[in-house]
Amino acid sequence: EWTTVLDIDKLAEIDGVSWVYKGYSMLQRARDPISNGKRNTRTMISLSRGGADATLEREFDILTEKFVPPEEGGFTLAESKNNVVYKSRDVLLVGMDNGPDSLTDSGYPRTVREWVRGTQLED
Repeated sequence: EWTTVLDIDKLAEIDGVSWVYKGYSMLQRARDPISNGKRNTRTMISLSRGGADATLEREFDILTEKFVPPEEGGFTLAESKNNVVYKSRDVLLVGMDNGPDSLTDSGYPRTVREWVRGTQLED
């Protein structure tokens, strides 16, 4: 039996944005001490406005079925041609626009950096 974990239409209505689901990057159980190898607990959800190439990335707690707010340590990336993947529960590998010469000619990230939970992305 299927269970709805995240309703994109309902989220779009709440946010007042025509969100299009662009995918996810799951925290692997082997990299998550909280899961005990049994169940995935976190994922980064990619959303775009109306299907654009640029995506907003928000961390989603699968157990509570809610986004993790930044003020509670949740990872959130502003809209850009982002790429994210978990290295561990508290470290993301991030490809993003972080200033001059950080993007290819087609506007995609040129480099990948580590982002540690609880730190500023700009650090």
